[in-house]
Amino acid sequence: MENLLAQTVVGIIGNTESVIRQFIALLLVIATVVFLWGIITYVIAGGDEKKLGQAKSYIIYGLVGLFVMVTVWGIVCATVNTVFSGGSNICGSSVAPPPPPPLPTPTPTTSGVCQCRDSSGNFFGPTYPPYIIYGGTESCINESRTEACGNVCASDIRGPQRCVYRPQAF
Repeated sequence: MENLLAQTVVGIIGNTESVIRQFIALLLVIATVVFLWGIITYVIAGGDEKKLGQAKSYIIYGLVGLFVMVTVWGIVCATVNTVFSGGSNICGSSVAPPPPPPLPTPTPTTSGVCQCRDSSGNFFGPTYPPYIIYGGTESCINESRTEACGNVCASDIRGPQRCVYRPQAF
């Protein structure tokens, strides 16, 4: 129920914002046309005082209209940015999108094993499941530098040995 109410409120705000944006744009166009009409009338007045006075009035009305609309737009933007903290499309920016969903935790399905390997490259001893480290990759050494084989792979007559990851498919 709350989700439906939130969607309804967001929809109403979005529709109102769209109407206001279109209305302000229309009034800005009208004020610009009135201003330009005043300039054209002034240029073609040909020294007629009555036409020059009318042209000056159009120019002043157009400039006042533009000033008022830009001021109103600024007040609306300031209000929207304050109330909704993040802006709105009416101000030329958009409300921040919701954050992306968190990455799924990798499932510990291993395709390999950890096993001791001697200096000649021969695997020996029991196998151990690998660690699943960040990003879902498998490794025989975790972030704490602990080996999956534990202390089993110690040096002996075969020379230095270490715990190594190998694919289980061979």
